[in-house]
Amino acid sequence: MGVCTTRAQTATDTMSVEVVDVIPVASLTADSLRAIKLPGILVMDASFASLLRSALSIRTITDARISVWTGSTVAEMLSAESFAFISQNGATGSAGISLRGTGSDHAVITLDGVELTDPQTGRLDLSIIPVSFLESVTVSLGSAGNSGVRSALGGTVSLTSLVPTDQPSYRFGILAGAYGKRRLGGSASYRIGPVKALLAVDLSADEGDYPFSDPSSIFPREISRTGARKEMQNVYMRAISELAGGRWDASIWWSTTSRGVPGPANAVPTQARQDDNALRLRLGVKYPISGGSFKTTLAFSENRLSFTEGPVADPTSRNEMHSVTMLLTSRVTKAMGRRWMVGSQVDINHTSSGYTLSDQTSLRLDNRIDYESAKISFTSTVSIASWRSDEKTETHVLPRFALSVMPGASQNLAFRTSAGLIFRSPSFNDRYWIPGGNPNLIPESGWTVDAGVSFAQTTGSVSMILKGGLFGSRLSDKIIWYPGLAGSGIRVWTASNVGKVVGYGAESSIDLSWRATSRMSFESAVISTWTRAEDRTDERTRSFGHQLRYTPAQNTKARVRIVRAMSHVELMYEWVSKRYTTSDGGLPLDAYALLTIRVGHVLKTRAGNVMLGAALENATDAAIEHIRFYPMPPRHLTFSLKYELSGS
Repeated sequence: MGVCTTRAQTATDTMSVEVVDVIPVASLTADSLRAIKLPGILVMDASFASLLRSALSIRTITDARISVWTGSTVAEMLSAESFAFISQNGATGSAGISLRGTGSDHAVITLDGVELTDPQTGRLDLSIIPVSFLESVTVSLGSAGNSGVRSALGGTVSLTSLVPTDQPSYRFGILAGAYGKRRLGGSASYRIGPVKALLAVDLSADEGDYPFSDPSSIFPREISRTGARKEMQNVYMRAISELAGGRWDASIWWSTTSRGVPGPANAVPTQARQDDNALRLRLGVKYPISGGSFKTTLAFSENRLSFTEGPVADPTSRNEMHSVTMLLTSRVTKAMGRRWMVGSQVDINHTSSGYTLSDQTSLRLDNRIDYESAKISFTSTVSIASWRSDEKTETHVLPRFALSVMPGASQNLAFRTSAGLIFRSPSFNDRYWIPGGNPNLIPESGWTVDAGVSFAQTTGSVSMILKGGLFGSRLSDKIIWYPGLAGSGIRVWTASNVGKVVGYGAESSIDLSWRATSRMSFESAVISTWTRAEDRTDERTRSFGHQLRYTPAQNTKARVRIVRAMSHVELMYEWVSKRYTTSDGGLPLDAYALLTIRVGHVLKTRAGNVMLGAALENATDAAIEHIRFYPMPPRHLTFSLKYELSGS
């Protein structure tokens, strides 16, 4: 399913105005899939429009693709649908993201423009975010697309939540699978006077007791993973209203996750448990001004993480972390003629940690200039970013730019390039963890650059989009935890700004769609990346010049989907090259191939649409480990049911 966009521009417009109408591709004929040029109007597939106008390396997961992942998490979806590599400590363990060979602490994750990263750890566990209340996800690679208080070397993952509708609409979904996996979720949207409101609830549990080969046994034998049970509850509410001449947008997200932490498979299972609780509030208002708009957002988040090493009844085995964050963002944009737009954004972030009794304040000012013509799209931003904690202050000037050019008379070929500087402040754990934290740490700094080409073509009922590119990056003052002697026979891991990392690589993707008949269509996509991320810290060490630990050099993903009438079959494949588990390029994990087969059928009734689905996960029963001694599940089945009803 896709959309068409209509871009209309009149002689009185101060800038181009883009109006997006959602139209199921299934309702279009082969002729209507071609780009139609009319006086002042250009109609084309949304992916084509995004390709021709974007100067960044981006990939968007639309609501049509998100619906395929009923009962899944953002970690599972990004692993299959984007350039990101997701590593997870077993099926119920925490999941981290790697973009262009960088770690989780160098990716910014936002929801409706507000960052979700835990300030205590500097990371975000993507396995605790369900897809049930998301409308779209955009992955922007490199530093040129970063905005907000933090910047990222790898890129930004922008999550967009469901928008409340004018007409009553309801969604309900359930999922059940092997090894005690189950999920129940739903959402309801309704208009009450001037307010459009949405309520979404997602509840899940996973026993995580799947079998795997015992790595500590001399003779091959299977054992079951125990103590890995995971439970999650999420409640999300959003309200939008036009009041006092502005558009008000408010949301509340409460989430709690409780899971067992059984440890590595080659050790005796523990009774350890981890609980993550978060409350996030957001209030934004946007006002139109002459030739532009003014928007301000106030956000509050409270994160609690507790880790229990032994029996829950023993309070001495429990460690707790608590942080509170306040964020104020204000942005003004204004058109300067038909081609130019200027904007300025200020972000003020204050975070306090109850665990370390410390606080940090960040201030960032972005000044941006955009130029847009039929052939050129250009964005230039200069940021002044300042970070202060415990009488220590760091200030950086961070220029960024992105450029896209369509040569000659071409309407389907574009060249792009982007570059930018970044800095990342140390987390509370980096500075105050006992033992080993270093309060004298300074922010990491670095740069990224990339260049690429995109080509799009529609011939009859066949559409194709090709993308390719090269990238490079360098990170200095990287925070490294390394062991040192604190006394006779006592080793303590300590954080220090001693690391240097150089990264480079290539990315490519191809998306194809073919509408064979009015009742049958084919879709396919292939995403591939090659990454080299080298440790350049100290040439006297054994790790110098080697690939970073757990960073795959190659990662390829492919998807084929066949739709006939109301039924579909989809094959999803991912190949990951070997990863080294030591800093000197030793003890590699074997490469693996993951195949998933999905089937589904839609039943149209007067009461709404019922979607039935089944998936054979890890169809080839491959032995998969993202992290050594943390096996992923073997071959298993899941079943899903989704119900949708709209008053329109």
